Amino acid sequence: MFVFNKRRMIILTSDRILTVNPKNNNVRFVDEYSDLMGITISLLVGARNLVLHFGTRGDEEWTCDKRSEMVDILVQQYEETTGQKVSVFGVSSAELGVYLTSEKDLARKVSRMPEEHFKLESRSSLYKSQISGVSGDDADSWEEYEELFDDFVILDKDELEQYNAPDKLKKASQEKNSGNSQCLVERPGLNGEKITLEDFEIIKVIDKGSFGKVFLVFNKKMNKLYAMKRINKDVLLEKKQVKNIKNEKEILF
Repeated sequence: MFVFNKRRMIILTSDRILTVNPKNNNVRFVDEYSDLMGITISLLVGARNLVLHFGTRGDEEWTCDKRSEMVDILVQQYEETTGQKVSVFGVSSAELGVYLTSEKDLARKVSRMPEEHFKLESRSSLYKSQISGVSGDDADSWEEYEELFDDFVILDKDELEQYNAPDKLKKASQEKNSGNSQCLVERPGLNGEKITLEDFEIIKVIDKGSFGKVFLVFNKKMNKLYAMKRINKDVLLEKKQVKNIKNEKEILF
């Protein structure tokens, strides 16, 4: 049983999903697991919201402190009752309202479920191994799994426009040149000259992950375009991802 803001309870049984009003214990919705068309989660660090996409009624967005456990149960029960795997989508946005299909949308045969390239299982073998046998203490939690997704986030057009607002790009440039940032990897220029962060001009954001952003930058000394990945060190330490970043550095360089 999961409680959401004291306004409703979600009870996941072996064959149904019950939405209950906790004030009077009235059941608002009874959904079969086979009615579930997909699950959308935010991949941002600390996010606890998810959207359940139903084929028989409007979608619902839920926020739950135990989201990982809830997704585990939904995935497992869906497979046990239908013999198939439910689609799980991961998006970089904290707000999931844009992915909610309403009753009016259904009447017009409009679906707001994320496109296929947002589907986690189509982009990662890790996802398949994570949910192929979710059971008992041997199962990896979704909370641990989500923290590994930094480079697998695809920004849509609206999100890119939001991150590329002039004031945000200006702030990113100021942070880059503030002296509080440093290069993880330093290499000399074509003529052996020293290259610093100040030599790169931020043009725009091209990707966003849980631990930072990827910018398209222009190197003024070499007159070339590059992709620069900015990583938030405090988040890396909090999520214990330092080893993964070191491994990434070794692989790339």
